[in-house]
Amino acid sequence: MIFRLITVVSVVAMILVLTAHRYRKTRGTSKKSQARIPGKGYLVWLFQRIWAFLKTAGIKGWRDRYQRWIALRYPARDRWIIVCLGISLSLLAASGFLFALLSPVRMYGSFLLLHITLGGVFAVCLTLATVFRARDYNLDGQNPEQARGASVPGRKSAVRTIQEKIFFWIFVVSGLSLIITALAQMLPYFTLNAQLDVFEVHRYSALVSLLSAIAFIYFSRIDDKK
Repeated sequence: MIFRLITVVSVVAMILVLTAHRYRKTRGTSKKSQARIPGKGYLVWLFQRIWAFLKTAGIKGWRDRYQRWIALRYPARDRWIIVCLGISLSLLAASGFLFALLSPVRMYGSFLLLHITLGGVFAVCLTLATVFRARDYNLDGQNPEQARGASVPGRKSAVRTIQEKIFFWIFVVSGLSLIITALAQMLPYFTLNAQLDVFEVHRYSALVSLLSAIAFIYFSRIDDKK
């Protein structure tokens, strides 16, 4: 029950904070007004954005997003890794949180088998994404990707913000915790109480991974639009 409450509150709070940040930025509010909670104008703007998203939620809309968010930003080698990572994470979150929030029992049967299979895809893609993209998210202020992107015709160079870098590494660390705890639950070396503790770490790692993924997508794909 506590995990369900924390999950719902944290996800809703994250979405509200990010949408409020975007609303203030698009409206060009002053620093003094940024501390205020957005009111009626924010709600109208939010419903307009939701409606605009729903109108472009078809195949063409996602094809356009793929071009803007992935094809123009990454070399061909990295695109499939990122796509598979995003799809596996989305399906893992959907299946895992569906049982965690709506079912009184833990995942079982074909759902569990699918979840484990997707977990393997996620583990491989996360490892490859970390190996290939880690240099572009280093925290020392340098940005190798910008120089590479500027030298390739048609490639959009990217200036990584500190928010992107922080949430990238939070996602990597929480994803690593997900993988380790998932493997630990398959080993016969732990007592029942230890397995329950590992399962709790796994669930909260999944929540942190989901929240950091949402924040990373916002700061890297949405907030960079003027």
